[in-house]
Amino acid sequence: SFPRVLRNTPPPVLDRRRFACGYPFAGREKRMGEARVKTAAETAMALFGRAMETGADNADGLLNAAFAHVYGETWSRPGLDLKTRSLATVAALVALDKPAEMRIHLVGALNIGWTRAELREVFLQLAYYAGFPAALEALKLLDDVIKSEKAR
Repeated sequence: SFPRVLRNTPPPVLDRRRFACGYPFAGREKRMGEARVKTAAETAMALFGRAMETGADNADGLLNAAFAHVYGETWSRPGLDLKTRSLATVAALVALDKPAEMRIHLVGALNIGWTRAELREVFLQLAYYAGFPAALEALKLLDDVIKSEKAR
């Protein structure tokens, strides 16, 4: 038979219930909510060693939803260990020039076992791909985070 484009027929209708809230299968979030939030809290505690303050307003629940999804479903996947995910996240945040988020994840990277020397080496590598200004800012931020953590 002819491809759909050639037959001039409309594409199949997407079942919107299947993709409610961005997750497959309606109701999944309610069924998995508590477990996902618990997993998110455990994963974040393993990474950061403490509760981290984001400074963001959570009046609309966006922060809670993001936290539950990111740490409850992505960071907790079995494909990569926490230390590797941490380094990938820091590298992405350097490349995207996101210092506020990078500060939080540098705390996590140091807590999970990355050393200052290893992170500096990553920043050097990133300088050639993400730009020297981004890498230099990351170096300054790393030293600031280390000083702040020592003062805690």
